[in-house]
Amino acid sequence: MTEFRPILPEHDAAMARIVRSALKAHHLDIPGTAFFDASLDQLSAYYDRPGRCYHVLLQDGVVVGGIGVAEFPGFPGCCELQKLYLDRSARGRGLGYEMIRHIEAQAKAMGYRRIYLETHTNLEAAMHEYERSGYRRIERPASVVHSTMDRFCDLAVRSDRAGYKLTGLRVHRCAAGREAQVMAQGRAEGGQGMNVLVLNGSPAGEDSVTLFTVKYIEKKFPQVSFETLHVGQRIRHYEKDFSEAAEKLRAADLILFAYPVYTFLVPAQLHRFVELMKGSGIDFAGKYATQITTSKHFYDVTAHRFLEDNFEDMGLRYVRGLSADMEDLLTKRGQGEAEAFFRFVLWQMERGFAQPPRQGAPEPFAPIVPEKAEGPVPEKKPGTVVIVTDREEGAEDALGAMIDRFTARLPYETRVVNLRTFPFAGGCLGCFHCAADGTCVYRDGFDTYLREHIQSTDAIVYAYSIQDHSMGYRFKLYDDRQFCNGHRTVTMGKPEGYLVDGALSREPNLQMLMEARAQVGGNYLAGIATDEADPEREIDQLCETLAYAMEHDYQQPKNFYGVGGLKIFRDLIYQMQGLMRADHRFYKAHGFYDDFPQKRRGRIAAMYLVGAMMKNKKLQKKMGGKMTEGMAMPYKKVIEQAEAPSGKQE
Repeated sequence: MTEFRPILPEHDAAMARIVRSALKAHHLDIPGTAFFDASLDQLSAYYDRPGRCYHVLLQDGVVVGGIGVAEFPGFPGCCELQKLYLDRSARGRGLGYEMIRHIEAQAKAMGYRRIYLETHTNLEAAMHEYERSGYRRIERPASVVHSTMDRFCDLAVRSDRAGYKLTGLRVHRCAAGREAQVMAQGRAEGGQGMNVLVLNGSPAGEDSVTLFTVKYIEKKFPQVSFETLHVGQRIRHYEKDFSEAAEKLRAADLILFAYPVYTFLVPAQLHRFVELMKGSGIDFAGKYATQITTSKHFYDVTAHRFLEDNFEDMGLRYVRGLSADMEDLLTKRGQGEAEAFFRFVLWQMERGFAQPPRQGAPEPFAPIVPEKAEGPVPEKKPGTVVIVTDREEGAEDALGAMIDRFTARLPYETRVVNLRTFPFAGGCLGCFHCAADGTCVYRDGFDTYLREHIQSTDAIVYAYSIQDHSMGYRFKLYDDRQFCNGHRTVTMGKPEGYLVDGALSREPNLQMLMEARAQVGGNYLAGIATDEADPEREIDQLCETLAYAMEHDYQQPKNFYGVGGLKIFRDLIYQMQGLMRADHRFYKAHGFYDDFPQKRRGRIAAMYLVGAMMKNKKLQKKMGGKMTEGMAMPYKKVIEQAEAPSGKQE
């Protein structure tokens, strides 16, 4: 059992050992650090005074860590978070975060409104955690507690803002075994005086269905100030001049992303705006973010996770978003859910709560560049494989080397399509112009190019470098513009594969997205080769597997990703068949409507009969355990009728 207890004299020796051990491990067993504090061996006595508090963490009665606060001289209402340390045996389990949460409650009860920190450059990983959680460096104070410390931080407390009140302390995640003293952030009580910046990612601008949910929330919370940037509609403007957006982002307390889900992720225009935010140099640390989407729930989960991963990159603290059906706002239930969601966001912010980071500290990635293919060139067979990529022409990089090896090893002709060279006029507008005849409102020729140069081949391989937890903005643009095919799986039956440059093992959402794309599209996923560990073997295996799938027309039954995703589209198209006529004809011709459950009348009737029989106690007793035998009978018949293949099998 793990529990917190106020420190007692019998805990002093254990805590002194834990503190000194941790500091020594970081080469901070030197004067001017806690290592030489005169009170270190008598912490219980030191903290047994008004304005001070120290609690130890006990695991099955054994001291495994501790954390405390004490007054910070010269700054009324401000305390210093002191001596957060964990024994090595207790690290890596999120206990440091829980310790901070615990001590913040103690500090609040003692009347403190702010917390200060000082640390050292040796603790670089810890410093990164503080900054990405909202703690900003300040100049060295005139008086410091430990002279060796060379980094000093607080969190920007906006107490000068009208209507703001410091409602409590919120100390953020801190690395175990490292000294961390941080500042608490003021929150708007009940949202009073709060500035919310809405980033409307829909290209429809003011007519966005998603934006109406935001407008409804705005009506319900008049004490909150809302301002909207139509980033989806005006992305070209923000690419040229980001100054207006930068100013409003800096002033915002909460950044609310509002958008329709487009093909697994955010619209390409909003994807591009996220790139601009990350490249702007703005310090987002400590700001809050959340999101509202409308869709038919087709992979809303991957869209939300994509933004959450990028929130963490920018140091934004986020509250899980609202995923609404497109028609939810038209119902009392949907209106209530929207209002309850935003009230919950305010409640979280008032208490300083946020989702704990899921990503570890970023690690440098060094690609393993594959060797050039050696040996005889395989004889090319009939058929063509297109490689769709997004890279600088002529660049000598790992992705280029992966493409070169793949084309040399594959026994089929290949064609490379570089999205960077196509003159896209813009991202999908969601205007439904293509719903009737499949032609796009843009006149850049992409719909024709897509059908003639990509979808006409026998297999598709996507080659990309991981960017912002995705395949990159241009691939998102490519995916969205494929809406010229409506919801039709026009490449169904064609295998596909991936060549990925980057640390894919650290990107679970991207892994899910790639598998889901293949599943929903009816494409066998022949493999994913990366440059993380053994690119030569992975590329060669992808070549052989892709070739096998092409030669044998190999397909696999859909899993949940494919079955669930297609059923969402099936129901949508059936209801909207008057508008989406081409989609409806395609779905009808390919039997997508055949598995409507109400069509299986025979099965339904049989289950009614079985249910009635099972209610009869006499029949139950007579049948005994024969129910499962009956269920197995048709399968046994299949096995009995199956014949062994004749002749030699390949």
